[in-house]
Amino acid sequence: MPMPPTPLFTAEQIRRRVEELAAALDQRFDDGVTPHLIGVLKGGFVFLADLMRAMSRPATVDFVRVASYGSGTMSSGTPRLLDAPSVSLRGRDVVVVEDIVDTGLTLQAVRQSLLAQQPRSLSTVALLAKPARRQVDVPVELVGFSLGDEFVVGYGLDVDEMHRALPYLAVVTP
Repeated sequence: MPMPPTPLFTAEQIRRRVEELAAALDQRFDDGVTPHLIGVLKGGFVFLADLMRAMSRPATVDFVRVASYGSGTMSSGTPRLLDAPSVSLRGRDVVVVEDIVDTGLTLQAVRQSLLAQQPRSLSTVALLAKPARRQVDVPVELVGFSLGDEFVVGYGLDVDEMHRALPYLAVVTP
């Protein structure tokens, strides 16, 4: 596969937006509250790391792993939760950190699993959202950038495990 085209969002645009999202996330919690960030692997790890570093309050971190794309560019429509958080979420303020909310099916599966653990609160911050592709109504309280139907790579997002390390987001054609 050839290198992706010119960035859709540059590294600088992403950095600025992540800082804005971190500030908004900081304001969602009372003083003394330590939110528990749960990154959705694999695509969300870069966003989670930058978001956590940009926050002004301490946060704890964990991960879930979900399979929904396989090696293609279209969601399978049946997300599978492969790994759950390693600590109890009961009574905690939990924030799902997602790279992209497309159909909403993956986020719906993650939220159902996390809500079963009875957190005090559960919210979502997503770097990217594709509102026109949404198949299920899932709450996403903070969104970095909205997209149309483009398939993007870079900044942790991939196609067939390629292009995760790009410091920007670029559109690829399937």
